[in-house]
Amino acid sequence: MKNIHYGWLIALGLVSLCVWAALGYGGYRFLTAADTIDGVPKGELVYESVSPDGTQTMFFYRTSGGTTTDFAMLGEIEHDGSTERERIFWDYPCEEVTVVWEEGLVTINDVTLEPVREVYDVRYGTYERVRDD
Repeated sequence: MKNIHYGWLIALGLVSLCVWAALGYGGYRFLTAADTIDGVPKGELVYESVSPDGTQTMFFYRTSGGTTTDFAMLGEIEHDGSTERERIFWDYPCEEVTVVWEEGLVTINDVTLEPVREVYDVRYGTYERVRDD
């Protein structure tokens, strides 16, 4: 009779281990899913800004993590003649956005970028964008 109980305990322990491993992996994936700017949620479109020469358009999306977090702002750029948008700005906490275009640069909430080659991510600062060309 003792062997049957030990068998059940071992089976229960293995199932419990598998469940905890799956939960741990799920938590890890949840926490690291947005390690790059491409993994952040898009949210609702709240603002558009066109460059003075009309060759680039910035689209800004505000996201909310619910009642426990502030708003965040994602900025995407679309170049003239292209239908693809590239993510170049991510700021948190951020509810509103101001955009100033000047001579090949764009300043978004006091962060100046060269929109053709730079990305701003609040977690990592400004860095060069890796292009898939």
